[in-house]
Amino acid sequence: MVVSAKIVKTFPQSTTFKAVANLYIDDCFVIHGVKVIDSEKGMFVAMPSEKRGDKFRDVCHPLNAETRQYITNVVLAAYDEITPVNSVETAEE
Repeated sequence: MVVSAKIVKTFPQSTTFKAVANLYIDDCFVIHGVKVIDSEKGMFVAMPSEKRGDKFRDVCHPLNAETRQYITNVVLAAYDEITPVNSVETAEE
């Protein structure tokens, strides 16, 4: 399985919600709305979710820890690639 990610929006002013990404799986399936979150425990990736009643549930999710870690690594690497560019743009504004 080959997974790639593209950061489609960043939120440099937010302390926790950092970015939204799209995941591309084997160049034949896309997952929109993957979130990059910065928490007290560090950066993590949240899958797209929807509200059902008073709870939020993931619309899709990895079935095992290995796949979750792989996806997390891909998304955070994509975020790290664009972070210095955003930091410079923010500093210049």
